[in-house]
Amino acid sequence: MPRPTCRICEAPGDARTIVDALLSQKIFLREIAKQTGFSKSSVHRHSRNCYIAGAAKSLQSVRFDPARDRVFVRWPGQPFDEAKLAKNDWIVNVVYEKLEVENPSAPVDEALAEDRARTAAKAELLADPILPENPPN
Repeated sequence: MPRPTCRICEAPGDARTIVDALLSQKIFLREIAKQTGFSKSSVHRHSRNCYIAGAAKSLQSVRFDPARDRVFVRWPGQPFDEAKLAKNDWIVNVVYEKLEVENPSAPVDEALAEDRARTAAKAELLADPILPENPPN
């Protein structure tokens, strides 16, 4: 007969917290069972049912909810008043990346020079055909 609740979840103390911490560190189930005294099967069932559900619930609380959350954009060089922020507000920081480009046409110039060299080599091969020393009669 299946158990209605998980042995690890119904264990006294902070057993669940310890097992969840070990699972989040990606420790082998066998090691967790050895360290905590639970069976490997119990740890596996807990990891598949309870631990994943708890992780999903915690991710749900971090999601943006347009009904209650607001978004503020912080632009570089512009003043930003953090006093008007509430608990559920999100801040998007805009950062411009500075690209170090010495000569933007350098790759094009290199490609054109390489193309000219190939064209010259091909023309040289076509202009000087190899003739046999003793042509057939």
